Amino acid sequence: MSVAVMRTHNDPNEAYELIQTPAWLRGPPTDWWTVLANGIPVRHYPPHRKDLAIQYAIDPAFRALLVMFALGARRRPPVASASR
Repeated sequence: MSVAVMRTHNDPNEAYELIQTPAWLRGPPTDWWTVLANGIPVRHYPPHRKDLAIQYAIDPAFRALLVMFALGARRRPPVASASR
């Protein structure tokens, strides 16, 4: 096995694939775009947002931004301390 093949095999971006939603996946409508990670559906996009689906599949910074946004939305505001 060559070094180039090993790098491609270990590249986390190679794990993502963009497909039109298949019939076996019964959740979203079949005209939506599905991003697969290692063959597992991880995100769905409507037909008019294929650009975001492509960006999600190829850009690790965009995926990290979405995770950080989701984590920030779940945090509760800090409670003021009454012990002063």
